[in-house]
Amino acid sequence: MAVAWGSLGPNPYPHVLFRDIACDSDNVAGIRDDGTILQWGDVWGGLGTPIPSGEFREIDGGLFSFAAIRTDGTLAAWGIPFLGNLDVPTGTFKAVSIGKHANVGIRTDGSLAVWGAGLSVPPLGNDYVAISAREQFALALRADGTVVGWGSAGAGLLNIPPGLYRGIAATRGYAAGIRDDGSVVFWGSSANPNWSMTGTFAQIDIGAEGALPVGLRTDGTLASLVNSGITPPSGTFGGVAGGMAHYVAVVPSPASTLIFLGLFGARRRRRVA
Repeated sequence: MAVAWGSLGPNPYPHVLFRDIACDSDNVAGIRDDGTILQWGDVWGGLGTPIPSGEFREIDGGLFSFAAIRTDGTLAAWGIPFLGNLDVPTGTFKAVSIGKHANVGIRTDGSLAVWGAGLSVPPLGNDYVAISAREQFALALRADGTVVGWGSAGAGLLNIPPGLYRGIAATRGYAAGIRDDGSVVFWGSSANPNWSMTGTFAQIDIGAEGALPVGLRTDGTLASLVNSGITPPSGTFGGVAGGMAHYVAVVPSPASTLIFLGLFGARRRRRVA
């Protein structure tokens, strides 16, 4: 079953099982067990392009759009067209990150591709394992644990703390990383120096437009910022994603249950092999 609260209200599909799930600002889209996509929310007031057909294996959401990777590795995108945000590149991919207008994918050879507006040519290399795109800025994690950033240098987003990482996330005004020891560090002008998250983390998630972060610990429990007033649900989960005012936490297989958290929004940035 699924439990929902927050800006989107109750989950309208409590018995649907999903392979993957993502959020944009006001919607949720998930890949069902049969590989097809199901979406709910405001659906952009009818202004978005249709949901693509076919079988998919991974999905991510931005501000007003989604993109998903088909089982053959090709990309599809839908939502409100703006500045080329839906003009996905050809080729095959193993990860995708959707920002506001600029989007990034990791090709199957480990190199980066960019489309949309606001991001320059990505860094060279073919050893990337995780990505996180935002308005005019992106982070990429290499297989050796180092992080590179490119795009707008405003808000101190390119001032990445030294060290090795296992996870990354970016939003407007600040970014976050999971260090190799599982601790979380924040940087950027909007990051409060007193922010902290307790535990050892496998995932750090940040919503659109500068939302507050949420983390998934290595034991599967969820955590928010200390003294933030946000209390995630108890239990163990396999991942989290969210939008402007709603979260989605995925119960690990074989249950494939979803719990929707109406907090401040999150964005998953999974590491790929």
